Amino acid sequence: MYHDELFLDCCALVRRAVADLSTNFGFKLGPGNQAYQLDTLPVRKSSVSELEPGDLVFYYGKYYSPTAKPQPGDVVHVEVFLGDELGTGPESVIGSRFGKERVTLYDSYQFVSKKWELLGYEFASIDTWLDGTLQNFNEERTWAAGRPVSASDRARAGGKYSLFAADAQNADDCEPNDVAADDGADD
Repeated sequence: MYHDELFLDCCALVRRAVADLSTNFGFKLGPGNQAYQLDTLPVRKSSVSELEPGDLVFYYGKYYSPTAKPQPGDVVHVEVFLGDELGTGPESVIGSRFGKERVTLYDSYQFVSKKWELLGYEFASIDTWLDGTLQNFNEERTWAAGRPVSASDRARAGGKYSLFAADAQNADDCEPNDVAADDGADD
């Protein structure tokens, strides 16, 4: 459960899957949340019917609580698409929805959150990752150590600590976090 050694929230589930397949991908994801993961996947699909097993469904939302930590780009959740081929139906996903619940197979990506109002979905192909490419494709956000970085922070850091830096030293700093804390990003 939530405090179990291998508890995974939504973005940690994706990090763990990529880490387990890192010899196939050629990289491991950094510790960033679901917005970071979305920013590294430039190929979008217009509907769930276009997704292939392993592609990702991202959720945009606004938290009901005024004290909830806002997420970059309002990306509040992510799940892995399975579909008919690997799941229980054409909209099947696997994910960690309800904070203190285990990773679960769901019949559909559609659900009502108790913590946030759904604003929309983003369906993203993982083909870029399968091609061995991990980089930020979102020009509006820069990431370092899995967190958005402001322009002043970028100027101070000079890009040296970017998750997307090519040198091996920075790549070593981008190990996945298998034990996820409840950062408020997930349901």
